[in-house]
Amino acid sequence: MNGPKRDLESVYVDPVIGNLMNHPQIGKINEIFRNSEKRYFIHLSEIFENNPLLYAKIEEIIFAKYKIFETSLLVVLRRQGKGILHDSLILPDLAKYRMDVAKVLLQECQKEARLAIRNAYYQNGYLIGETYSPEFTRLIDEANRREEQKKQVRLKKRLFDSCLQNLFREQPVNLINRMTRQYMQR
Repeated sequence: MNGPKRDLESVYVDPVIGNLMNHPQIGKINEIFRNSEKRYFIHLSEIFENNPLLYAKIEEIIFAKYKIFETSLLVVLRRQGKGILHDSLILPDLAKYRMDVAKVLLQECQKEARLAIRNAYYQNGYLIGETYSPEFTRLIDEANRREEQKKQVRLKKRLFDSCLQNLFREQPVNLINRMTRQYMQR
């Protein structure tokens, strides 16, 4: 990020407060959330420029989450170091597409920033503070965890189907156990 480094803002919020909107420093709290959201989007834009493979993975996860089946911004934009919003388009007709995708990416950055602030709230001694180093590891880990769960479901279904086939062929349980071990080792 460019510009002089400044101290990160934080506000103490009593954990027993009912509604955050009743807090006397709600304006400052909203500013903290906005600054963190901007920081996440700027970080995503830097990833777009500097690490296209990581960006492609993040974009794929976000596109799957929002059910977008379109071309990646990596294909649509010329990476010139200006970021997602300011890099030139390969085809000028795609300006609306870029803005639509940027809105979705910004929504996801907002969610990630808010989750990061909430997760750090108790660790920081009940302080709502700006995020210093935005990361998308939670998003990637969540997608990997979902994929692993799907893989386990497919494996269990395959094992169940093979057990049923062996039962219909009236083969002994030992053979079923041997086949189960083979699937588990894969």
